[in-house]
Amino acid sequence: MKASFAFLCLLVATICLADPLDDFVKAEMARSKSPSIAYGIVHKGKLVRHQVFGKANLELDAAAKKGDLYEIGSITKQFTAVATMLLVEDGKVQLDDPISKYLEKSPDVWASVKISDLLYQTSGLPDYAFEAGIGLVDRYERSKWMETMAKVPMDFEPRVAWAYSNSNYALLGWIIEKASGKSYTDFMRERIFKPLAMEKTTFSDPDAIIPRRAAGYLNFQNQVLRSQFSSASINSDGTILSNIEDMAKWDAALRERRVLKPGSYEKLFQPAKLISGRWRPYAMGFNLSLPGAEPYYGHGGNSAGYSAGYACFPKAEVSVIVLGNIYAFGGEPLAKQIAEQFMPSLKPTSPKAQRDPNVNRTDTVKRALAALGSGKADEAVLEPEVTAPMKTRRAGMSQAWVPMRNLEKLEFAGETPVGGDRLLTYRVETKTRNFIATILWSSGGKVAMASLRPDGPPKGS
Repeated sequence: MKASFAFLCLLVATICLADPLDDFVKAEMARSKSPSIAYGIVHKGKLVRHQVFGKANLELDAAAKKGDLYEIGSITKQFTAVATMLLVEDGKVQLDDPISKYLEKSPDVWASVKISDLLYQTSGLPDYAFEAGIGLVDRYERSKWMETMAKVPMDFEPRVAWAYSNSNYALLGWIIEKASGKSYTDFMRERIFKPLAMEKTTFSDPDAIIPRRAAGYLNFQNQVLRSQFSSASINSDGTILSNIEDMAKWDAALRERRVLKPGSYEKLFQPAKLISGRWRPYAMGFNLSLPGAEPYYGHGGNSAGYSAGYACFPKAEVSVIVLGNIYAFGGEPLAKQIAEQFMPSLKPTSPKAQRDPNVNRTDTVKRALAALGSGKADEAVLEPEVTAPMKTRRAGMSQAWVPMRNLEKLEFAGETPVGGDRLLTYRVETKTRNFIATILWSSGGKVAMASLRPDGPPKGS
């Protein structure tokens, strides 16, 4: 009888201690095969939750612990953006300066590219990550990088469109060095890490012994392998090593508007602007929310052996940092999902279908979605700022729009005026998953921007 009672008590205690949020993160760790995941939740300025699961090193069977360092990948870009704005405040750099002012042997084809174009990803520069010999895991000298990239055609003319390119932030690192007279790493340590007491944050170096660095791994064909790569040729686009504690300090600096002056922060979080006058939901190293949605900024990071995510909902005073030691999982979406579980009111609602005021317009949108799904730059239904980035090598590898090849149903769900355009919302049903599509409908009767977010889990899951 006593044994049965003890077992019952243990069972009740186990049920009480079960945590849906931790279980969710562990499930993602298992799905992605990440040996470990660390996450932190900041609420109203305090790190209210900090959990670590799994192994920092599989070969040594070493458990992951609080304080372990992980590469944050492209979240590094927002640090580089802040460093650039510090130099603007110092009067050493102007946002409208041509990049050729700071870069020796800059090719003529880059003549109209400005520093602001690098920051907002509107330069049209091709992504060096796809070029043989100077990719993210290659070792090389700056001269080789410049010589190689000078021969690669521009993806589009500056400010015609927006397209994510690591080249933009690689060049910003070298501009910071030229303007400051210091190495990028020294400048970052002196002007950002040290003032914010980010004492453990450093830069990835394949040769250095860095205490508490979690080992990096790859998920190759559903098998976990030790990563033998480490990108150290360029630091400014993705090689910061940090932990949850230090990243919480970075989050505080952004929310409390420290490091930079108020006017600089306005520019830092300003959406990218194109020649057409339209915007894109990307600031200087931050993804942004669309008009009408919960205010948001954040970014993901993937590097050779690591994944990371940062998501901040400033109005709700909730931020989430996620760090893992595998390439690759979607760190930013995971950080958002953790925030939504912590504060359910952040989860976007599913809009209801409405009477369609313009069936012909919806037919055109359907044709545009099909074009995006097939990777066809259909200029009859897509504006140039949509077709231009479709021709980049990164777009050719993306699977984001593939579900639109099997579009089964498109339902109008609302519209809002944005300047001379209209922001349309649609419910989308495909064979594999349902989505909510946000469409910027131009005054010329074409799609000027399109984005998707999942509406529910994949079908059959």
